Amino acid sequence: MFYKKAFIILLILIVPIVLVGCIGEDGGEEITKNSQIQGIIKDYDDESGAAGMVVLKKDGQEVDRVYSEVEWNDGSKVSKGFQFSNLASGEYNIEIYKLGYETFKRKFTVESDETKILKNIDLETKEEYPKKDVANIIDYYSTNKDLDINLKRSLSLTVDREKIYNNLNYGKKIARRILPPQTYGYTSDEFISYDSQKAQDILKDNNIDGKELTVHYSSKGNEEIIDLNKTDWESLNGIKSVSKVPYDDFSNRSPEEHSLTKRGWIIDNPDPLYNLIAIGDYLGFSAEVMNELDKAKLVLDNEDKALEYIYNAEQKAVEQGMFIPIAFSYDKYNE
Repeated sequence: MFYKKAFIILLILIVPIVLVGCIGEDGGEEITKNSQIQGIIKDYDDESGAAGMVVLKKDGQEVDRVYSEVEWNDGSKVSKGFQFSNLASGEYNIEIYKLGYETFKRKFTVESDETKILKNIDLETKEEYPKKDVANIIDYYSTNKDLDINLKRSLSLTVDREKIYNNLNYGKKIARRILPPQTYGYTSDEFISYDSQKAQDILKDNNIDGKELTVHYSSKGNEEIIDLNKTDWESLNGIKSVSKVPYDDFSNRSPEEHSLTKRGWIIDNPDPLYNLIAIGDYLGFSAEVMNELDKAKLVLDNEDKALEYIYNAEQKAVEQGMFIPIAFSYDKYNE
């Protein structure tokens, strides 16, 4: 009799625990979190994975937010996309934010133990940023990451952009920043200007002297620009000489061996965050600059805040001489 009573009491205690494990807050949803959502955003000009901030919501409440840069295999190739894991089954909403694009929203259901795959999500650009004929090339110098930051600053301050534009008839617009006017959220702020006296003071204050520099370039068209800059750079007391590495050596020498490299970068996407991350990853921007961009990734639903981080990063990259802008040489959008 004692054992029978004990068994009944045990059942009374166990059954509610089991039910709690199977019933959600709404009284019927499974709590087991074994589902996931994966997706790929179509890029600006093809179907490769594009970047944007993806917010996942359930019952009107935010579950998580990620920046779409996770690599996963969709069966045919490895793409960059987004992924949410350890989800309960049920109805979800996603919202995708990308600067220069309309906000994308979609509702869908995820079953228990399902991987929901959302492919080729096509974001629409805002009306003023059509997907055709948006192109600009920023001509610039990249600087070797091992150069002293004060030397880089001095080099950038001694690039006479007006002289290049007027004397050489080079470019369509003088560049004093990285991002062109077509970029979403663009402001007229300028982050660098010619100031040889300030450059000289920086070199003197930091005891920089006797520097021998090399400039790497990939085409004959760049040589006139480099010759003009070379004269100005060698006029500084801290710089002993500037040597050119001609274009026919470009394939045989690594740009990392040189102090500066003359380059061009095509910007054909209105998203300023996308552009700066791509340039920063390629050139190796400092952690300080990339950290500002990381902050922007997860606040794209607050455009003012995101743009503040983005343009802080751009300004730092230019002022620190990591990216020395020269001119915007092609601007089909405004023709």
